[in-house]
Amino acid sequence: MNKIKIGMVGLRFGCHIIKTQILSGFGSEYFELGAICDINKERLAKRASEYGVKAYDDFDKLLADDEIHAIGLFTGPVGRGELILKSIRAGKDVMTTKPFELDPENAEKVLDEAKRLNRVVYLNSPCASYSDDLKKIKEWQERYALGRPLFARHEGWYKSLQRADGSWYDDPELCPVAPIFRLGIYGINDMLMIFGEPELVQVMESRLMTGRPTSDMAQMCIRFKDGSMGHLINSWCLQPAREVCSLTIYFENGTVYRNPPLYSAYPTIEVKMCVVPSKNVDGTPVETVTLKPHQLSNSYQWDRFYKAIKGQRPKDEIPSQVIINGIRIIQAMKRASKSKKTEYV
Repeated sequence: MNKIKIGMVGLRFGCHIIKTQILSGFGSEYFELGAICDINKERLAKRASEYGVKAYDDFDKLLADDEIHAIGLFTGPVGRGELILKSIRAGKDVMTTKPFELDPENAEKVLDEAKRLNRVVYLNSPCASYSDDLKKIKEWQERYALGRPLFARHEGWYKSLQRADGSWYDDPELCPVAPIFRLGIYGINDMLMIFGEPELVQVMESRLMTGRPTSDMAQMCIRFKDGSMGHLINSWCLQPAREVCSLTIYFENGTVYRNPPLYSAYPTIEVKMCVVPSKNVDGTPVETVTLKPHQLSNSYQWDRFYKAIKGQRPKDEIPSQVIINGIRIIQAMKRASKSKKTEYV
């Protein structure tokens, strides 16, 4: 397989992606690190020496590099939409992280432009196409006649005594209801895939142990237009660690669990899923499966990204509206944090 050379932009979180996804891990089969880019020249020089690749402190110069055919964009959310627009207009396809915009109208503009130019813009949440865990939920719903989904609960936390560092993580305008914005976004996007159109949002948050001006524990409730509901709780205060993918879905006639608390906390190796039909009144699962991290809905689907660049887009590509609705919820969450009231999405 001929690997595609990718230019990685933003070496704060981006270094983690380079180490775990490109130099090794699932993406290493499909992509080769061709260049790096960051406005911090000291950080850039250090990583260029470490990785042995070309380094750019000017994004436009990276985009002008004909050897680079894809961009991994891991800057903060402010202005990332414009960077995506510049990338796709320069003929580069983009893999980035969630959410790539704070304004749903700007997000729609970017995704519409990508469609017009036949360029690829993928995220890790919602990921490029239906992930194996979401497919399994749908399969169980049909096989065991679970009926309509009524309520879901997403939990994601770990212990981290964070300190202010002047980054966007410290700014409640850029990082509203921080635990939900940084961790709960995965649950938001999962619920959008399960329940559809959102309607109302309620928020509660607090600062318990953090040194940042933003909160470190929060919960949010979403009501969807069909009357179903979702609840999220996210924090950097709690133990044992649950990371970001514990999900319980209550259907009319049963329950599906993904990475429930009785299983391993960090899904770095594998994740358990099980289904309990309502007839199993003792709560015993009728079926259990084990999935790898790259099979989950919060994964960077490098295989789909590679194939899409080669002209083979997945038939079950996630609709743009799911991405936009996630940003609409974040926008309503931000308003609810300020107003202390229920807000319409």
